[in-house]
Amino acid sequence: MGFYNPTEFGGSMLTIAPNTGGLGEPLNVIVSGHSDATVLVDSEDNVNETSELRWDYGDPSLGTCTETIKGGNHFRYWIQDGSKANSGAIFMATSYELPLQMGHDIIFDGYNLGRDWLIGNATAQTSLIPTGNITNGTTYSGQTSFGGWTYKTDVIYLSGILSNSSQGVNHNVSVGNTNTLPVDGYVAVMTISIVSQPQQATSGALSIPRSFSWAVVVALLAAFAVSLSA
Repeated sequence: MGFYNPTEFGGSMLTIAPNTGGLGEPLNVIVSGHSDATVLVDSEDNVNETSELRWDYGDPSLGTCTETIKGGNHFRYWIQDGSKANSGAIFMATSYELPLQMGHDIIFDGYNLGRDWLIGNATAQTSLIPTGNITNGTTYSGQTSFGGWTYKTDVIYLSGILSNSSQGVNHNVSVGNTNTLPVDGYVAVMTISIVSQPQQATSGALSIPRSFSWAVVVALLAAFAVSLSA
């Protein structure tokens, strides 16, 4: 599937963060290493968490500050490039946050919903993905465009990688209850291919930094987040 299962190497599918009492967020989306090589390029040094990105409310300069105040979709991501498992896959912890005045907690079922809202928009769905109907092997596919680039994204939901449990999950009291586990156990694996790109990207007239391609995809994914507060 274009990635290695971290649990098979003694790793975890939950993030590790300070000041959480050892609790973590589920890595519920993976950009497969079988995606186009250009999509997977990242020129930064990948140590610990690579970055965190927030929905920008359509304002690239101040929008992420708006997300902090109003709440919205966000994700943290890591690149699987260790010596024992160098797949190049991108592991993402996706969730939907409450407004700052409500403690910036995760909304109820916000890990599963945040994952599915991102996937629904990344595959250009015309309606929300029915989170409760997801099963092992559920697929979605679609095309989106941004900045002159067009991407085709194929998604398959897999079980058996991430536990459907509240154990070790941060915010588990508010995100789930006795009827709804905070993590449903499904990981959305995205395989992204480039369908078309701007003329200057292929003409040789303009050189593109190695970090550009992933930056475009990051902006695309961040823009895909659906805001309940907008």
